[in-house]
Amino acid sequence: MPGPDADPTPLWAHIEELLGDEAEELLAPGATQDQLNELEEELGYPLPAQLRTALTRHNGTLTDHPDLPGHQLLSTQEIAEEHATNTDAYEDTNQEILASPNPYAATNFTPNTTQPGIWNTAWIPITTDGTGNNHILDTNPGPAGHTGQILTITTNTPPTGPTYPSYAALLTTWATNL
Repeated sequence: MPGPDADPTPLWAHIEELLGDEAEELLAPGATQDQLNELEEELGYPLPAQLRTALTRHNGTLTDHPDLPGHQLLSTQEIAEEHATNTDAYEDTNQEILASPNPYAATNFTPNTTQPGIWNTAWIPITTDGTGNNHILDTNPGPAGHTGQILTITTNTPPTGPTYPSYAALLTTWATNL
């Protein structure tokens, strides 16, 4: 599986080839520099290079796809909106969890791969299934994790992960399933 430093450009080319005519209907055009800068401003930190490169190629998907983990890739605008929504929704619960004796008890994370809690502002939502479930790119991992690992947040179960080692690995899984 590709790591957090892998260039997603060849993966996108492969996915476009596999999708054929469906690619135009499914994949959004790339994000502009202004859109990327606005997202970084909203998040308050720079995007990881792999995500920036991927969004430059395709600024999310235009519709969902059953073979894509998470079903739909978020655009820069949708990432900012999901990030703000999750930050607001989880703030109080997360503070309670962080104050508890075992802040990892509320999650299914591999030990020490993430920071404690069920939400972190250093997490970037990258997919959605339309019901509040997301894959999240971690930009501030725990001591046993790595920047760019992908976590999963669902509405029915505690967060889990790392699910994929990188955004490129998530794209690789999609390409394999097409």
